[in-house]
Amino acid sequence: MTIDDDGLYTLQDRTVQRVDPNTGTSRWAATAGGGKRAGANDGLVATTDEHVAAGGAGGVIVFGKESGQQTAQLTEEYGDPVRAWNGQFVVAGDSAVTAYDPDGTAQWTVEGVSLNWLTPVVGSTVVGGGSGTFVGIDLDSGTQAWTTEPSGEFRYAKTAATDETVFVYPDWATVDTFYALNADTGAVRWEEGGIDSTAFPPVVLKSGIVLPDGIGVQANDPKTGEQLASTANDDFWLGFYKGVAASGRTIINYSERAYAYRL
Repeated sequence: MTIDDDGLYTLQDRTVQRVDPNTGTSRWAATAGGGKRAGANDGLVATTDEHVAAGGAGGVIVFGKESGQQTAQLTEEYGDPVRAWNGQFVVAGDSAVTAYDPDGTAQWTVEGVSLNWLTPVVGSTVVGGGSGTFVGIDLDSGTQAWTTEPSGEFRYAKTAATDETVFVYPDWATVDTFYALNADTGAVRWEEGGIDSTAFPPVVLKSGIVLPDGIGVQANDPKTGEQLASTANDDFWLGFYKGVAASGRTIINYSERAYAYRL
């Protein structure tokens, strides 16, 4: 799911929709391809000014934002992550990262990188991983900018970003460390151990980044990692969260119940 100035976009069970965020009305719905996998619930949706790209069970498919009509199919593999940048869509495949125009024309390719996930774009850099390294891709030049070796293998990850920093949180992984990286250089700004990989993803607020800490949530300074605040909740359970949202200084996490925290 993603939201921009034009609407709310969702991808679920092979269907991508544009939803009016004010009324909840579906403006259009389209099938997000076939593919070998049954569902597409863990896919990404990315938007430019005129197009929507959905990366799920059927690969990465592009639709017109107003019409909902398919304009291109960029890849056909399940799970290829996609991010938007400068009117293009950046897709990580099995062994390469490629920038495509919305009509499917490839503008550049970085070969020899196997990435299972991509962070939000920071400036002109997108960060990905999946094996034993984090990789920074310079989107201006279409080149690999840097690599950083974390402790452990982040095969899957939940991610977030500010204007200067990307955050990588383990997702159903053997590692239990959260990383904050300088997007330009790949240098580790700070890290946090003891992370529960089944918890909700990191959430960026204007006043800090919010992480689950096992008994509640904590807020840290995005650049330094200094803990700004924390709260415990005896009824708080991190596993099997259904969603998380944030606005201004408030975060709402919900599963069977909803909890709101204000930093």
